[in-house]
Amino acid sequence: MLQTPEKTVLMVYPGLLPRYDQMDLLTRLREQVGRPGGIPGLWMLIASDAQTTLPVIDGKAVPVIGPAEWARIPDGWLRNVHRSNAS
Repeated sequence: MLQTPEKTVLMVYPGLLPRYDQMDLLTRLREQVGRPGGIPGLWMLIASDAQTTLPVIDGKAVPVIGPAEWARIPDGWLRNVHRSNAS
């Protein structure tokens, strides 16, 4: 299912990957993104804190090539501050 979707995939509970030493699955999926017959897109939502600068799951690094492959969502955005009434 993950390797043949017709739409972009959103992974929301990737916590079992490091537990069962399967982080290389993310590398294999990343290599298929945007390729003919591959995945149109892959997003992964990871809960984290400010203790690490790179994305990690259960203390194991997520295999990213560079900063263009991940982004930290600011706390203000999560609290919807950008839509609040600024009065």
